[in-house]
Amino acid sequence: MPIMHWASNFTGTSIRINHPDNSFIRIPIEGGPISHSDFLKFQDKLNVYESAESIDVHQWTIPFHNYTGGEPVLLDDTVWTDLRFPATAINPPGQISDPDWDAANIGWLFDPNGTELLFIIAQMPHTWAVGTDILPHVHWIQEQSGVVLWRLEYKWMNVNALEPASFIVVDAATTFYSYGSGNLSQVNLFEAIDGADKLLSSILLMRLSRIGGDALDTYSIDARMLEFDIHYQINSMGSNEPW
Repeated sequence: MPIMHWASNFTGTSIRINHPDNSFIRIPIEGGPISHSDFLKFQDKLNVYESAESIDVHQWTIPFHNYTGGEPVLLDDTVWTDLRFPATAINPPGQISDPDWDAANIGWLFDPNGTELLFIIAQMPHTWAVGTDILPHVHWIQEQSGVVLWRLEYKWMNVNALEPASFIVVDAATTFYSYGSGNLSQVNLFEAIDGADKLLSSILLMRLSRIGGDALDTYSIDARMLEFDIHYQINSMGSNEPW
């Protein structure tokens, strides 16, 4: 039988199993909510629908997914994903602090002799595991030895909350991977940002910069930035309410 994504605490009077030929069976449920152990009781009835594509639980449709190895990711698991801002999607505002664009190799070139920065706005998705930490980081190309001092300044505010008066500043000078030679796809990690008091649809205002010329920045050439992104945890398909 197909492997199901399981979500706890569904309520209803039956589970509908849909078949590709448009037929279905409806299995009655006595009481509720539906527990995983209760669901396993229907195993034998489900075996006759080996190619079923989805289940409809109280008007919710959840796709089946087949896996070639390991266990399926369950809806009530918490897993990591990316909130992404690739270099090609960030449009500098036309200030003197803008990095140069490398059209030949693709990426923003951050100067070794001064501070250049990009501006980014993000909204936390409705799939986010509310209150968990987020992990911002920079993807860039390292072409020689040396340290790039990346800096992130941010304000994080909930909807219907006051904007913070000032930015919080965090630096990332340590690379995740050791450099040997050639053009290495490198990552610099900022410290985790605490999301304990933040909610869905909260907004991040961010400035990403290289502090070229600082004593900690010893990388003597342009640093080509490919993407800024934020790892965050998800534990649902979305919220029950729009806000």
